[in-house]
Amino acid sequence: MPIRLQPGFFDIHERTGKLTEMGDPLVGLNEQIDWEAFRPSLNVVYEKARKSNAGAKPIDATFVEVPRQGNTREENSGIKSGNPPEEWDKKPVQS
Repeated sequence: MPIRLQPGFFDIHERTGKLTEMGDPLVGLNEQIDWEAFRPSLNVVYEKARKSNAGAKPIDATFVEVPRQGNTREENSGIKSGNPPEEWDKKPVQS
């Protein structure tokens, strides 16, 4: 499967040029339709007052550092050789 890369700066312009050369029907529509005639209707839709601020609230993201558990080099070599630390044999207290 080929890797899809993000479009480059001129990719969209080149693609629309190729579509126009191939006979893109939207080019013909642009020549025949006065899109500005729809502007008043679109402005009415965008000028409506919001009923609530739902979805417009800022997000307060917080990163919390968690405790890290680490083994010493000696413990790692013991684990790899099949000798786990003695603490691992102890069962945790269940509440």
